[in-house]
Amino acid sequence: MRWLTATALLLTSCGPGLKFDKSPMTTDQMLDRATLVFVGVIERHTFESWPFLRIPGEDSKDWRVLDRRVRVEAITLGKEPGKIIDVYEFFGVRGTTGDWNSTHDNHRYLFLVRLENGRYHVVRDWWRSIFPVNSGRHDRFPLDSSRSFWERAALLQLWVGPGWSPGFSSQTSLRSGRSVEPLAASKASAGPATISGLGSTSRCLRATDAIAGGSKRPR
Repeated sequence: MRWLTATALLLTSCGPGLKFDKSPMTTDQMLDRATLVFVGVIERHTFESWPFLRIPGEDSKDWRVLDRRVRVEAITLGKEPGKIIDVYEFFGVRGTTGDWNSTHDNHRYLFLVRLENGRYHVVRDWWRSIFPVNSGRHDRFPLDSSRSFWERAALLQLWVGPGWSPGFSSQTSLRSGRSVEPLAASKASAGPATISGLGSTSRCLRATDAIAGGSKRPR
């Protein structure tokens, strides 16, 4: 009997070691939670099997642990020597509406993740914290770390590279409730800014409020 009790307690305590969090967050709050920020291509999606998964305050049968296998292309915050990593998320399996982390194999995304118990976990479960990147493959972000992260992320969306997606257009969304207009940079710039590294036809981008709240903090 003691053995059965001990076994039951052990199995019940087993879990992915991740903290569930789907609370409302601004883009800057998501960035503050991140230990690694990168652009990568999803190679596969796999639902992990955790039969004793428990999520406080939620009906656990409505949630699964989703493992995305991601090929890392460009890192802008943190360090990760691996070229292939797994990114985990508590993913809802019931019907819903809204801007949630809908992703697809062989598509490129901007990831904000945090390291929890040796696993990379999205900074916010379920609701949008993984942003599509349609401008193609890059091995670095434009500008340098003296500029606002969201300014750099927005310019990345305008920087056409190999493998760009038909989704790339004159208006590219970070899917955070704010849009990135062409000819738009950030209020971090006091006027037009020439962006180097955007090819032979570098563009002059005008300051605006359009990019992720106009954060002025360097990243």
